[in-house]
Amino acid sequence: MRLALALLLTASAADAAPLTPKQTLAVYAAAGLTVKGTTVTGCAGDTADAKGSRFAVVQTDLNVDGRPEVIVSETNSSCFGTTGHGFTIVGQDIGGRWHRLGGGVGIATVLHTRHIGWFDIGIKAPDGPSELHWAGLQYK
Repeated sequence: MRLALALLLTASAADAAPLTPKQTLAVYAAAGLTVKGTTVTGCAGDTADAKGSRFAVVQTDLNVDGRPEVIVSETNSSCFGTTGHGFTIVGQDIGGRWHRLGGGVGIATVLHTRHIGWFDIGIKAPDGPSELHWAGLQYK
């Protein structure tokens, strides 16, 4: 699958510059997706099911430090069952390297509540809603 970039900006990241294609590929790699050139495959790797994956990248400033974190969503019912969605949260360190901050199965939304200064993440999934909270180094 060729890179299909869907860049959505949330209100809290409205001032963030759009990610360049190179940054987007680095975000996908940090999210655990397989990146070969400009081809990105998700949870199913190089199987036929991987062709069904669709990706979205949403920038949002989860810790209000002026630098956006990114929520990478993957849609593929072969990989994520009834919910059909999985997500990974990635952040950029001071050196510019992207790294994984958390993730889960379901549809992620940024909530208005916070833990240790970071916004909580709501997860909509078939088994009911749940939340991820910042635990100091990652979302749990």
